[in-house]
Amino acid sequence: MSIQKKVQKGFIDGRVKRDIPQLNSIDSSVIDMLRSLELPEAVASFSESLDIYSQKLASSLKRAHTSLESSDLAGLEESALDLSQNALRIGAVNMLKASFELQNVARCRDITQAEAIVQNLELEYLKVRRDLETYV
Repeated sequence: MSIQKKVQKGFIDGRVKRDIPQLNSIDSSVIDMLRSLELPEAVASFSESLDIYSQKLASSLKRAHTSLESSDLAGLEESALDLSQNALRIGAVNMLKASFELQNVARCRDITQAEAIVQNLELEYLKVRRDLETYV
C-alpha cells in the first residue's frame, strides 16, 4: 500500500508521519520547525495553529475568488499577498508560488491568467488540507 493511501486510511502513526520528508503540497521542514517552537503555555496548540493557518488560507482564497468575479484587481492582489503569507507560514510551497504568480498577473491586469491561477490555488488548497491532516 502506498504512503498516500496509508495516510488517507489513517494507518500511519505520528512517529512515522514525521519521517515522511515531504508530502505533495507541504515542506515538512517548516512543519517540523513550527512543532519545535510550540511551548507548553502557548495559547493555541500546534494542531490548532495549523487549523488557524488553514482557515486563513481558505478566507484569503475566497476573497481572491470574489475579487476575480468582480474584476477587482487591487483586491485580487491584496488577497494574493495574504495567500502567500499564510502559505509561507505552513510551508505550502506550491500555493506560495501560485500566490506570487497571482500577485504579478493582478499587477499586470491580466484577468484571464488570474482565473487559471485561482483555479490552481483552489486545487492546491485542497491538497494542503489533505496533507495537513497527516501532521495533526
